[in-house]
Amino acid sequence: MLRPLLTITTLAAALAPAAAAQARPVDIGKAAGPAIERLAHQTTLPVLLPNIPIDLDIGPKTKVYGSASGDAKSWFVDLAGARHCGANACFLASFTGEKGARLGFRTNVTLATGIRAHYQPLSCGGSCSPPWIAWRLHGMRYEIQAKTVKGSKAEFVAYANSALEGGG
Repeated sequence: MLRPLLTITTLAAALAPAAAAQARPVDIGKAAGPAIERLAHQTTLPVLLPNIPIDLDIGPKTKVYGSASGDAKSWFVDLAGARHCGANACFLASFTGEKGARLGFRTNVTLATGIRAHYQPLSCGGSCSPPWIAWRLHGMRYEIQAKTVKGSKAEFVAYANSALEGGG
């Protein structure tokens, strides 16, 4: 009698709809504000960040930690679900700029300003890499990578356009 019950339970679990993904808008300035302020003293490079919230794939109670660093050749701003993350499990988003770096990929999308960019959707092999978009402007390579619910090209183009609008 136990086997049919186990089979029915297993079948029911397999047929149940997956938990709906959650999107929580996160304001980069609020999440990483102090780190971004310190970044302004570490680099003279233009820091382009979206001025619209990023719809991260996190629950309403997930705390978001921001960090940033920069020097004469590059900068980064990271958002994570844990302090001092350093691992894929707590990674939420990253924003980078690197002086003189090549795009490294064929362009496949045009931003609102006419700048050609490369969008890469979620890709999985041994592990998964979140979607990202990268472009070059005035000798700098910029990239936005984030674990979002949609992960769509349109979403990432909007983030890049927002970053360009704010500082490009």
